[in-house]
Formats: sequence, C-alpha cells, structure tokens
Amino acid sequence: MYQFSGSQICIYRENERGGLWGVSISFAEKNGWKLATLAGGCFWGVEELIRKIPGVIETQVGYSGGDLKNPVYDIVKMGKSNHAEAIQVLFDPKKLSYEEILLQFFKLHDPTTLNQQGNDKGTQYRSAIFYADGEQKKIAEAVKSRIDKSGKWKNPIVTQIVSYRDFWRAEDMHQKYLEKNPQGYTCHFVRDISFDFQKKAYHNERTRSSNSHFESKYNMRHVGQTDTD
Repeated sequence: MYQFSGSQICIYRENERGGLWGVSISFAEKNGWKLATLAGGCFWGVEELIRKIPGVIETQVGYSGGDLKNPVYDIVKMGKSNHAEAIQVLFDPKKLSYEEILLQFFKLHDPTTLNQQGNDKGTQYRSAIFYADGEQKKIAEAVKSRIDKSGKWKNPIVTQIVSYRDFWRAEDMHQKYLEKNPQGYTCHFVRDISFDFQKKAYHNERTRSSNSHFESKYNMRHVGQTDTD
C-alpha cells in the first residue's frame, strides 16, 4: 500500500496507482517545505489553479476526512464514505505562505455553498481546510473570519476547519486531470476580488519546527490504497 516511509515525505511507487513526491524528509526539512490539505469541490479544478501558484512545488488529489480506509472514486462520488475530494499541496513557505494559499483558495471556489460547487452536489464537494497543527488552525480560523467579515462574499462562509487525519491518493487518471485534458470539466475560476488584509499577519510558520510538522502529522500516514483495490 501507499504510506509514508522513513525516507519519504509522501508516496512512493508500489503498485499500478503510481506515485510522486519521491523526496526525503531530510531534504524537505532542509528546504523548509510544508504541506497543506484543502477541499473545495471537484478536485480537478482546485488542483489546476493551485498548482500554478508560484511557490507551490507539487500537488496531488485524493480523499480526506472520511470514515472508510482505501476509498475509491466510485464510492466517494456517491457520498458513501464521507470523504471530501481534496488536494494536498507541497509548498515553499519562503516563497508562499500558508495564509496566501488560503487567500487564493477562498477566491477560486465558492465557500458559501454548503456541500456544493456549481452543479456538483454532495458532502464529497464540501469546502474544508484540514489543518496539520495548531499554527495552521490559527491561520485558517483568522483568514476565514476576516474574509467573512469583509463582505466580499455576500453569504456566510461555511468552510469547515478540521484536523487532518489522513489523505488517500486518488487514482492516476485524476492526477493533473485538467493539465492532461484542457477541455475537461471544471466549475472553478479565480474571482477578481481582493481582501482588505493581504499578507502574513498571522504568518510565523518559519519559526516552527519542520520536524514536528512532517513527522507528527504526515509521517506514517496512509495516503493511497492497497494493491488489492
């Protein structure tokens, strides 16, 4: 199955589902890289927009926040596993802060529609931020609150802010889907809006230990499926 090993941040190739991010933990720690896990509707569109942000190193799509181990798309899309279609982002905080990622996240999807993005309806399309530690939680709550109060979105923001538990990598056909299929379906676009607070008021992640971020929350976490799926 896919899982973190002692020598990798993320997944490695062990069956037909494929793998990426063959990066050692020590290399990531040396560079100070971090991970963010977000859900904002169909993961095709979210990944296509976030992967292009300067400072993003790599992305992958999958399933988070559910009750079932080894979920597959055909189960998740029916809303039977309680998973959200999610994206995991490996980024360089020296070039891009967690707060800045969240600001873009709140522009590229509608955070006011409960369990829905565009024509896609169901809990699998919910808006959610899966925080890895207390610092990410603090930043997420602050950004959500201030955007809500800014009035840029007319209705209340319903984005969930919940603790990261696991991330199961989606099937290969879903990875970089819109890069491979430029005319494919998406309901995501970046809104031409700006927020009154723009940068780094809550950003002190660089002073935190990369060890605690990767090892306490992500090392030894399942992020894919068994080869029997």
